[in-house]
Amino acid sequence: MNSNLRHHMRTHTGEKPYPCIKCEKSFNSKYKLVCHIRTHTGETPFACPQCEKSFRLKQGLARHMKIHSRGRSFTCQLCGKAFTARSIYKHVVSVNSGESSFMCFQCGKSLAKPLESHQD
Repeated sequence: MNSNLRHHMRTHTGEKPYPCIKCEKSFNSKYKLVCHIRTHTGETPFACPQCEKSFRLKQGLARHMKIHSRGRSFTCQLCGKAFTARSIYKHVVSVNSGESSFMCFQCGKSLAKPLESHQD
């Protein structure tokens, strides 16, 4: 059985043979484990070639690059930050207006609790 099929079958069986040595989480692929370990190490290997930002996942960099290619279409009137995704803009506005006390700047989610509990 090739590795792609083996990996796919794990989604059906629930098998997660790749455990994290830092916490109790396990993963069904080595790639997902490697990406997860970056949450513990803080490694952000995907750097934007146009600014100083870097990201833990390739998808994060791809999403960020839209800022440079399309321009920022949503600007927060309270803090002046600009975003490409309307949902991120809404979260920033709710944080700035006091509706939510905390915000994850990695995913843009408004939080009722401090950021540390969201990242765990």
